[in-house]
Amino acid sequence: MPSQINLIKTLTFVAALTSISACTSTSQTQTAETPETNQPDINQTITEQMSVFESQLLGQCQTRLDTLEAKIDNQQQQNTDILQAAKSIEARLIKHQAQPHNAKLSCPEPKKVIEPKLDGKVIVGELEWVYFPIIDEHFKARVDSGATTSSLSAKHIVEFERDGEEWVRFQLLHQVTDLDGREIEAKIERTVRIRQSSSDETERRHVVKLSINLGNLHQIAEFTLADRSDMDYPILLGREFLQDLTLIDVGRTFIHPKYKKSETK
Repeated sequence: MPSQINLIKTLTFVAALTSISACTSTSQTQTAETPETNQPDINQTITEQMSVFESQLLGQCQTRLDTLEAKIDNQQQQNTDILQAAKSIEARLIKHQAQPHNAKLSCPEPKKVIEPKLDGKVIVGELEWVYFPIIDEHFKARVDSGATTSSLSAKHIVEFERDGEEWVRFQLLHQVTDLDGREIEAKIERTVRIRQSSSDETERRHVVKLSINLGNLHQIAEFTLADRSDMDYPILLGREFLQDLTLIDVGRTFIHPKYKKSETK
């Protein structure tokens, strides 16, 4: 009986070892076969990813290529427009090209300034431009037939003697002039006493002769020297300048243009 029991134990032990050996062999077989079973899946995944990447790259390249072609087409259109515009301008230039040098050019006849006159006398307005050659300047002058002698606005008057005669040095200054202190020297023709309408006192004034132009009218006229800073105009033309030569149209001003040196006196 004991021997049978021992035999059963022995057989059981051998069966257990066989089972363990079979499990171990099966496990190793599965472990070895796993890489062979998963390898096709990995290759397929890589292939699919490469295909997707290639498709995306081709799509980006195509998009950039389309954009570049559109820019090239636009530039070509602009070049075509510029060429057409240049041809149009060239055609206009050819159409309006200058005449040959041997062509005769006709110059308009110079306009003749007609001196406004009536009965042989020059018509002047209430205000006129006058020119003093001694200082090469123009001034606005008021024409006043009520004053006997003409006058001009003089400041810094200084008397002196030259060759035994009395002379005077002054500056023709006024609020509307800009002469930078240029001086005028003239011989004293006489001295007069002037009484202002606003005062009973008389004022001593020197009288000098100066060359003056009004339009084409030229005279050597007498002027009293007085400070006319409170007056509107630095020059006043009186009857002695106007008589026998001019007529006054008080409704007009600046009938005569500024005197020019090139004009005939």
